[in-house]
Amino acid sequence: MIKLKNKKECTGCAACYNICPTKCIEMEADKEGFKYPFVDKGVCIKCGKCIGVCPQLKRQKNTDEKHEVYVCVNNDNQDVERSSSGGIFVLLARQILSAKGVVYGAAMDNDYQLKHTRVDNIDELEKLLKSKYIQSDIGFTYKYVKEDLTKNRNVLFCGTPCQISGLNNYLGKRYDNLLLVDFACHGVPSQKVFNEYLKCRNLNKCKHNYEISFRDKVNGWEEFGMSIRENNKIIYSKDRREDTFLKVFLNDIALRESCYTCIYKKSERISDITLADAWCINEYDANLYNSKGTSLIIIHTLNGEHTFAKIRNKMCINSVAEEYVIKYSYGMFHQPIKDRRRRKFYKQLGKKSFDKLAVKYDGINFITRVERKLNRTKKKYIKF
Repeated sequence: MIKLKNKKECTGCAACYNICPTKCIEMEADKEGFKYPFVDKGVCIKCGKCIGVCPQLKRQKNTDEKHEVYVCVNNDNQDVERSSSGGIFVLLARQILSAKGVVYGAAMDNDYQLKHTRVDNIDELEKLLKSKYIQSDIGFTYKYVKEDLTKNRNVLFCGTPCQISGLNNYLGKRYDNLLLVDFACHGVPSQKVFNEYLKCRNLNKCKHNYEISFRDKVNGWEEFGMSIRENNKIIYSKDRREDTFLKVFLNDIALRESCYTCIYKKSERISDITLADAWCINEYDANLYNSKGTSLIIIHTLNGEHTFAKIRNKMCINSVAEEYVIKYSYGMFHQPIKDRRRRKFYKQLGKKSFDKLAVKYDGINFITRVERKLNRTKKKYIKF
């Protein structure tokens, strides 16, 4: 049965949950709100399948066939406005859907719980767009992906690098009709953190289906913030320096334990395509800058290259040197440094107002600041 020596290693990818033939594994939230596998020993038949698919126990080799790096912006300004950065994911998704395929990604349900969701038509694609800075619930998504693949449907699966790894292990082989898309993941807080934040916005018990944006561009792409809309009217808006959830997220005080030792912080990926923000692109080349967002794209495989080629005429695209990625895409290569106050934060979460808690733990203490500064100096040793 699945059992990691250190609970902190578990990413919550749910591959074990999906593979279990007797359904003796449940993904249960701990006190911090992160889900971990719980095994019913009375039902377990000790088949070992859960161990075989765990990315932490069975680590995959990165088999990059390509390493092409581009900065891109969707030619459709509305697409860019609706996206977190340059509007490239929506082009990839439409390409798959136009071939009667399906797209899997993270979407917020009516109770503001983030779950991986299946979309098979363009009208539903909107809910998969934009970043959501919490860990999504995979559920039985991997099973559904395999069912679609065996029916010869084209599938795009977008998720965190650890979710991509979990799916790849679950499938056991690469499929020609599967496009794996990951992104430069900062790390993930728990759903519980977001629920407590919503209480302060008086939305935790509300069924009005407000639109929540973690990366609103009302003040521009680089000065993003949190916004809440009702019937397209903004009822709450604060930038990343003022919004309490974004403060907690960006200060790295509430991330999942495995995020601080993430094994996927490198240029080589299991995915076909990696999406990221082209931060500071104006410093590298002002001609590539777009005030509403510019995307950084890394192509890893021939499959990724083949799909990307089909949408190239729908974007403004330029190749960039690998040095740009190493210099400006800090989050792609370095694990976040855990704030030493993390345990205290989670111990008080749910007992105090989230807004007050965020203010209490705002900023970075001296030791953590030094550790992060030292971590940033390592970029010259990165191999792309």
